[in-house]
Amino acid sequence: MLSLGIHQQLLDSFFEQKTKNMLHHALIFRVKDAVLLDSFMNSLCQLLLGQSVTDYKDSPYVSVAAIENDEIKVSEIKKIIKNCELTAHNNLAKIVIIEELDLLNESAANALLKTLEEPTADTFFLMFTKNYTDILPTVKSRSIVYDIKFSQKDKYNYLKYTFDMSQEAVEKSLQMARDDINIIAKIKLEQHFWVLRNNLMKVLVNQTNPNVFLKEINPYFRDTLYWLTSIIIDVYNYKLNEQVEVANYDKLAVIKYLATKFTDDYIYNLYHKSLEAKSYFLNFKNVDKELVLENLILEIIK
Repeated sequence: MLSLGIHQQLLDSFFEQKTKNMLHHALIFRVKDAVLLDSFMNSLCQLLLGQSVTDYKDSPYVSVAAIENDEIKVSEIKKIIKNCELTAHNNLAKIVIIEELDLLNESAANALLKTLEEPTADTFFLMFTKNYTDILPTVKSRSIVYDIKFSQKDKYNYLKYTFDMSQEAVEKSLQMARDDINIIAKIKLEQHFWVLRNNLMKVLVNQTNPNVFLKEINPYFRDTLYWLTSIIIDVYNYKLNEQVEVANYDKLAVIKYLATKFTDDYIYNLYHKSLEAKSYFLNFKNVDKELVLENLILEIIK
């Protein structure tokens, strides 16, 4: 089984803290690299419980906050809190896992806050987020924060072990993914993600109708926005320096074509609009993602 350096460092630290009875009850993990996160959670639950854990979701000592419509509701947090107040079997610890802490609505966050201030004995809160800035400051202040961010060695070991990639293939993949291991995992494991990228390229050079494309990629609008933003960044960088190594190196002809169409300022403005679109997608559940993407694409192909 692959052991990643950052995971092992954290587990070793928690083991030492637990041995000294110094382990804090509320831990927030800022997740930069999410691959093999389930394996890390299993190991951490095993450490806290002192018994084997094959799947933390099946453990009677672990409560996982359910997500409904991209939101964790106050009723879910109250249910978990009530469960924590019950005495655990065999005097084992009780563990609450919130896999996406930033999805707590305001009422749920406030309910959680009360429990973090006055936790029940032997109860641990393991909270994970990719959007740390969206977490209430009061929740942050009552927790200890750790980062899950792979070293370059971890990235290489993961890609070599999981996908049998050579050093050269790893380097090329990291270039295309802008050093984001999560993107490489999506490329390898989610077929639509790569197909979507190639089809988007055809749209940007007027080989495919954008409306047909947008209908076909539903519901993968966020994935589409990722690739669109990546392309815009490459176009801008290439416009500034034609010798730069672009992420989408295999589509250099498309990058060159788009760079000749627009001024620096126009491309920079497109980049800001792509960031605004990302913000809309994250913060407004009812936003018409298809329309947002359509408007952005039309500004490129017009």
